[in-house]
Amino acid sequence: MSSPATQAICTLPVLPMRASPSHGSEMVSELIFGECYEIVRTQAGNWHRVRSAEDGYEGWSFVRHPSWVEESLFHTTGEPLAGDWINEAGLDGQSFMVPLGSRLKGLQEGIARWGNIHLTYQGRQIVAADQAPDQDRIRTIASQFLNSSYLWGGKTVLGLDCSGFTQTVYRLIGTRISRDAWQQFGEGEQLAGGEPASCGDLAFFNQGSGKPTHVGIILEHGRIIHCSEKVRVDALDSVGIRLSETGELTHRLVGICRYFRLRAD
Repeated sequence: MSSPATQAICTLPVLPMRASPSHGSEMVSELIFGECYEIVRTQAGNWHRVRSAEDGYEGWSFVRHPSWVEESLFHTTGEPLAGDWINEAGLDGQSFMVPLGSRLKGLQEGIARWGNIHLTYQGRQIVAADQAPDQDRIRTIASQFLNSSYLWGGKTVLGLDCSGFTQTVYRLIGTRISRDAWQQFGEGEQLAGGEPASCGDLAFFNQGSGKPTHVGIILEHGRIIHCSEKVRVDALDSVGIRLSETGELTHRLVGICRYFRLRAD
């Protein structure tokens, strides 16, 4: 039986989610190719209030013809992900490019059916659900984003913000976390003072008070990869992030959180 006509899948490489139903409105997040979403409200002019099935994040998106999907596909998890920086996919015979981490829901032997749409994909895949996180995987995946530009609301290698970066890298290693830095901070196991951090732990920062406004991934003692102007590696000490080039303190440390235990080597 078909699902109610509120459950859809993103068939664009990237679909902006905006604060209000206008192309000039602030982008608050994105839907990525293969990401399912629910339409919670519709406004004239093909604007829809959408909610991501992955993290519950909401925003306004312009979608002229939503691609409806069955409830079973909508709730599927652990699907393979597109594994290269940019990947070729096909919908109903038309080829185009999709970014790293695009969802390939229902893909079997390079073919899937999304409602009335026929998906083909022959590129590299990451099946994150089948692999426990380890330091080499974390470093390898995070480094693929190096020099990606900062983009408020973004979460792909084509442009992303700090929490979009951590959320996307975590998804690629099989761990789901929320969209914003302050939400991610509330989900992890906070390390006690003096407890050593591990590769893959998230470090959180603010500008002096209030909830965290910045987040990055610890690579090893004294080094962090994060998105600030671009995805970059900088020095990290007990006070915060210091620019590798100058030593300037740019972000003050709030805390460090752990979300998984690394696989033993």
